[in-house]
Amino acid sequence: MNGWRSTCIVLGLTATCLSAAPSSPVQTEKAWYTNFAEAFAQADKLKRPLLVHFYGPSCPPCRAMEEQVLNQPQTKTILQTRIIGVKINAGQGCTREDIRLVERFGVHSLPTDIIFDPQSGQIYSQASGFQDLGRYLAVADNSARKYEDAERLASVEREKNRLRNRPPIDPTDSERYPEPSPKPIIGLDGFSPVSILVNKEWAKGSKDFAFEFKGVTYYLLNQQEYDSFRAAPEDFAPRLLGCDPVVLWETDRAVPGTASYGAFYDGELYLFESQESRTRFKANPPRFIRIQHVLNIDNIERKTVVR
Repeated sequence: MNGWRSTCIVLGLTATCLSAAPSSPVQTEKAWYTNFAEAFAQADKLKRPLLVHFYGPSCPPCRAMEEQVLNQPQTKTILQTRIIGVKINAGQGCTREDIRLVERFGVHSLPTDIIFDPQSGQIYSQASGFQDLGRYLAVADNSARKYEDAERLASVEREKNRLRNRPPIDPTDSERYPEPSPKPIIGLDGFSPVSILVNKEWAKGSKDFAFEFKGVTYYLLNQQEYDSFRAAPEDFAPRLLGCDPVVLWETDRAVPGTASYGAFYDGELYLFESQESRTRFKANPPRFIRIQHVLNIDNIERKTVVR
């Protein structure tokens, strides 16, 4: 493929980004956003799926996609009519927010493209490596169709319920409706992550303001907290999905901490399984925060998994 590999590996990112090497900046057309929060809000407002394109300025396949795919008229058309697109720098010159997005979406190689529903968080497509124009457009069109079909069905159902004043759907009617979602795993023992980070108060959230992030459901206090958390959950959720960083560093096991043993470092919340582990962390935090694990909910050790 023109002498370069189809993907670039994302090296260990830390809180301090790599220094930007002299290179030509990636030109951004107005069809693409460069701010994730702004793109997320626009996708939510216009009821469209969100496409996140992770790239690196010095990544050859990324530059090839920029020239051959991302700025083509066909790509711009679908971005301006059916999908909201945002480019995130995951290489040299990245920001702290860029790093958090890399961790949030579990990006390991570049380029990576993820298309998801900003309201439900459902991922329609995730692909790494160079994609030619035909494949890129086909994947985008298919994801947009899935989102549009789901939104259309939901709209029809809402209208039927409004006109007929039907009672709530009976979740036990398995012949008409799918099985209910698994019982959520509650993060921070139900305490609001926004209240903890913003006000340094451990206040119990409400099921009325529940939001799922990476398989963990967090309870917020009110609509304002819910909106803040939804726009940037990685800013408020505990690091490492709430797993004990000391245990993870020493044993490579993802053992969940508890709200009873929490500690702040550099404005971020870490949870521990014991007071001993918390004390060891506070004695030398930099030793444990350099962990480069990208965890998902299935990595976490639990005695009983709620299904």
